[in-house]
Amino acid sequence: MKDVIIIPTYNERENIKNLLGTISSLFPNVHILVVDDNSPDQTANEVKEAQKQIPNLELLLRPKKEGLGRAYISAFQKVLASGQVSSLCTMDADFSHSARYLKNMFSGIREFDVVVGSRYLKEGGVSGYKFFRRMVSLAASLYCRIMFRLPIADYTSGFMCIRAPLLRKIDFRKIDSSGFAFLIELKYLLWERGAKFKEFPIILENRREGKSKIGTPVVLEGILLPWKLIIKSFSRKFKSLSGVIKEALIKRGIFFIIYHGPRVLYRSCIKKSKDFFVFQNKRYQYLYRLYNCTCLNERSVEIPLALKAFEEYKGKRILEVGNVLSHYFPFQHDVIDKYEKFDGVINQDVVDFQPLEKYDLIVSVSTLEHVGFDEEPKDPRKILFALENLKRILARRGKIFITLCLGYNLEMDKLLEKGAIKFSKQYFLKRVSNDNKWKEVSQEEVKGIGYDHAGWTARGLVIGIIEN
Repeated sequence: MKDVIIIPTYNERENIKNLLGTISSLFPNVHILVVDDNSPDQTANEVKEAQKQIPNLELLLRPKKEGLGRAYISAFQKVLASGQVSSLCTMDADFSHSARYLKNMFSGIREFDVVVGSRYLKEGGVSGYKFFRRMVSLAASLYCRIMFRLPIADYTSGFMCIRAPLLRKIDFRKIDSSGFAFLIELKYLLWERGAKFKEFPIILENRREGKSKIGTPVVLEGILLPWKLIIKSFSRKFKSLSGVIKEALIKRGIFFIIYHGPRVLYRSCIKKSKDFFVFQNKRYQYLYRLYNCTCLNERSVEIPLALKAFEEYKGKRILEVGNVLSHYFPFQHDVIDKYEKFDGVINQDVVDFQPLEKYDLIVSVSTLEHVGFDEEPKDPRKILFALENLKRILARRGKIFITLCLGYNLEMDKLLEKGAIKFSKQYFLKRVSNDNKWKEVSQEEVKGIGYDHAGWTARGLVIGIIEN
């Protein structure tokens, strides 16, 4: 796995050769990708000349200038397509970002998802910039800090390092910004996907040669961007709520909306639940959310248990089978779901899935009971093949955490009773009240339990653990 430094250029002929020499002398094994927008000053020719001395140097030559954001997106797509990349660093070509700070980037990215070089931390700052330029940059970051709540100080910094698996979750087609506002939007999108940020102080130097590309259109785009992102966020939430209501109407009918709607809204949005259930002598708080009306079904207990597994493997490689958890919380993990079209979701059959790297934790929340059952042609034993494949892609000392609804797929229930589905450890939960309270019980107490098809709710669950 390689680390890649991406350097966008436009008319940087006077700087690029010296910068590439500096980076390669400090970090000879690091890969460098220069993305040039067909610079009139023939910057690309300088890069081609440098390639004779630097074997890990690549050039991505674009036909015309389309802005910083478009250049970065083209570079990201090229690098991520290779698959063999660990992290991607972004930096300017004009020596404003000193190559000596790259050491901080590479060390920080081993523990964090995004590492940002910041002017606005203690011991950070700028050197050689005019007063007006300093005020514009500072005002932009303060403006973003008011509009957003990201755990960073320098929103407009272009000097950062990002873990490749997290960057793959970004749908670049939906990014609107093309200039320097792209740097703000990218950080926002990474944060939305659960990125863990780390900032370290840098001194931002004034460019050595050439002219700055920041003009009035770039500044205006930066001013408007936060409002666009906030409107998009509210639009997504409204769409999500509309989707919840539509799904409830289709699956459960108007009577369900009239009868259960007020209770779902009250328990999910107004009353802060303090109710707990006990699993393996530990107390967990029920999860009540609007999406999927969790206060009425098994999601209220499944998700807290899955979250516990996530906490144990934080920072490790995690795969979720079935796109469930991302509807409730932002996570940095891979998701495979054959049918659901969603940003960052891998649409493959779990039986055939072969990742480049094995996973430390694999989680599946009420998904595998549908494998081979809600498909044509039906195959009752397909769940066994799915489990075998998950074991193959599990790393040494890894864990698989699975929840299965009992009574929904009777063929699966028979496989469980016969011991054909084998777990290292298995536990059982039973719904014990109409108010959706759950209790840990023995396997005998849920044997033959039915599924509430009228309410689309499980009455019994199996929690399966497979340890490698």
